Amino acid sequence: MLTATTWVAHSSISLPEWIEHGRRLGRMGRGIGWWIGDWLRFGNAAYGERYAPAARATGYDRQSLMNMVYVASSVEPSRRRENLSFSHHAEVAALEPADQDRWLERAEHDRLSVRCLREAIRVEHRGVSMEQRAADRRSARVCPSCGHSMTAEDSPGSDTKETRTMTSNNDHEPGKTPSDDAHVNSERFGAEDGLGSGGHLTHAQRVERVNAYLQEAANAGHWSAIE
Repeated sequence: MLTATTWVAHSSISLPEWIEHGRRLGRMGRGIGWWIGDWLRFGNAAYGERYAPAARATGYDRQSLMNMVYVASSVEPSRRRENLSFSHHAEVAALEPADQDRWLERAEHDRLSVRCLREAIRVEHRGVSMEQRAADRRSARVCPSCGHSMTAEDSPGSDTKETRTMTSNNDHEPGKTPSDDAHVNSERFGAEDGLGSGGHLTHAQRVERVNAYLQEAANAGHWSAIE
């Protein structure tokens, strides 16, 4: 006999009968989330959002009812597995239909607990994320001078960044090119800092020194900066 809070066996129940009762109770336990979820989905569609009266009618709180509706809406009846709990299906509700099928099949075949299923999905997602990050690193451009990683937007010629072209006029010394001047002054930057030719500047320091030199050259009329 069943009541709202108890199951009571009659005195002459046999072992096969007891097992059959267990099967029925298991089906009821696995099905209750689906039944209420589908029932409330219908009510919301037919009569507008009905969570308040549904909570009063069922005794479940609003959040639990919303979770049931979400899972019932996300996992179509054809994809639901009778031998898995409602909680198993909740773990795959956010996945694409094909992934839902794959994980539910594995959970059923390997008899995964809800916790094991959750961890397996998490591990796979973490692996995909790591592979994506590795691919991003492989595709990243690297400055040949300092090894600084550059995104596509940092690359020369990018439409999203201003490109500055430095052109030389005839004011620099005959026989010397702007690159020669830059090399000499690059050495000067190190010497002024007491580093000498063997010293090392950080990337930020090199950028700052080069920018200062370019401004100095532009002010002196050696180069003209074209935006």
